Amino acid sequence: MDDGSREFDRLYERYKPYVDAFARRRCDVASVDDVVSEVFAVAWRRLSDIPADALPWLYRTAHNVLRTRYRSEQRWLNLSQKLAAIPAERFGADPADTAGERERVLEALAGISDQDREVILLTAWEGLTQTEIGAVLEISSSAVGVRLHRARKRLRTAMADQTTQRQANDG
Repeated sequence: MDDGSREFDRLYERYKPYVDAFARRRCDVASVDDVVSEVFAVAWRRLSDIPADALPWLYRTAHNVLRTRYRSEQRWLNLSQKLAAIPAERFGADPADTAGERERVLEALAGISDQDREVILLTAWEGLTQTEIGAVLEISSSAVGVRLHRARKRLRTAMADQTTQRQANDG
């Protein structure tokens, strides 16, 4: 075991209970282990950046991890609300079928990366052009085109996988 590993092990053993308690006071119980893991993953990657008094640094990192998780959850909640607000008539389908399709789309969107989901939503929900999306994401419009193509492909795959899974469960 090298010195970096030993240093990290000592850091983890000493401060894990503090980071755990910090997370428990700020998020749901089911998320605590994930938050603690993310904090120490950052600590591992940035071991040389951690000051001698590590606890404030670890708390700041935990705060940032929690803030990022909260933003992701808010985006997901906003998407769910927007999708639920679409009138069934817009789809020209039976409301029960539309509700099922909404659920299917939400599940598929949940199954792709945040980056893929963002480029799809900027196109589908916000109606932005590739140039506008490029400005939002600070990438070229041609890069947006590539990302969008790949994201749509992954979304189709996620939806096909759902269909296959449902058929296997029903059959």
